[in-house]
Amino acid sequence: MRKTLITLGLVLSLAVPCFAQMKATPMEIKKDTEQGVFVARYPHLAGETEQEKNAALRINTTIKAVMNKLYSDVLDNWHKPAEGGKTAYVSKDIDYVITYDDENILSINFTDTFAQGDSKSLFIKDGMTFSKGSGKLLPWKRLARQEDKSKFTKDYLNGILLNGAKRGDYVLYVGFVGLDKVPKNYYVDSTGTLHFQLNPGSVGPFTGGVVDIDTGCVTTDYIKEE
Repeated sequence: MRKTLITLGLVLSLAVPCFAQMKATPMEIKKDTEQGVFVARYPHLAGETEQEKNAALRINTTIKAVMNKLYSDVLDNWHKPAEGGKTAYVSKDIDYVITYDDENILSINFTDTFAQGDSKSLFIKDGMTFSKGSGKLLPWKRLARQEDKSKFTKDYLNGILLNGAKRGDYVLYVGFVGLDKVPKNYYVDSTGTLHFQLNPGSVGPFTGGVVDIDTGCVTTDYIKEE
């Protein structure tokens, strides 16, 4: 009986995938010209097993494509002639924080700081959460547990938003009545809790910064099947 249990435990341990060996190395793209400065920092993933390597390649390809698109957008701005007395000088600085990393998922939050001429810089945040098994980007619905279904509705999130504004955590537009849909922009924090992010100008003034909605829903060790 003891031998059977040991054998069963070995089989189960082999059946459960583990991708904890994936390593992240900081990378940087920097372009400094008369028209402006572009700096992008991002992680480059590397795995040990064949499956980890394939997943890491997919993650790296996705992230690099985003960085290249952001650089291309800045180049377009640099090449536009200045109009209406405005300077064509544009700077963009992109940085990141790995907010959650376990054997199943990797969640990264990117901060994109943008400035034109002498104007005050603005920043936005965009979360990207990947499956370490497949390397695919995960929409929040893949991480939402059935028992938390009621917390992933616009009514529930609007309640959090309005209560936060009453406490003075942030400023909403005058007359704001609520979100018309659940946001797509999210990240997972260090405790495994899912947060939605609303960038400046979406629900409040640009000067108000990013609005962070803590759903209170822990998503660790859970990914819905596709």
